[in-house]
Amino acid sequence: MKRIGWKEYYKVICYYAAMRGTCPKAKVGAVIVKDNNLIATGYNGAPTGMKHCYEVGCINDTEGHCIRSVHAEANAIIKAGKECKGAELFCTHVPCIECCKLIINSGIKKVYYSSEYLDNRAQKLGYKSQKEFLKEGNVEIECLEDKNTQLKIKF
Repeated sequence: MKRIGWKEYYKVICYYAAMRGTCPKAKVGAVIVKDNNLIATGYNGAPTGMKHCYEVGCINDTEGHCIRSVHAEANAIIKAGKECKGAELFCTHVPCIECCKLIINSGIKKVYYSSEYLDNRAQKLGYKSQKEFLKEGNVEIECLEDKNTQLKIKF
């Protein structure tokens, strides 16, 4: 019997978390892991107790980002709290620039992602991408390609 590795395991959990997302623009999931223990998961959706995008529609900023939803990474960081220091974050997409700021300040040391996502706001801050921004904030970033994924999840 062949077992999947830890990175693959957490990546798959990210995609399952994304299935809880409530914004039709993007289904995003995030997982925070420390010492191979899952600390928190997150998905994108409206703040607690408020109407979700799928109920009342998205509200987009001038860059086209939905501002009704709290992002998956932010929700996971909120749940994990101080446990983030030294942890790793697995995410379905490269985090947006706002989530990158939260990641840096939370003390997360490494981000793994599966899909590219270019946030033009990073360029407005003088960076080529969010990945460059994270690196300057001493956060490692690594792509987990989907070519070896044994479980394909369709939204």
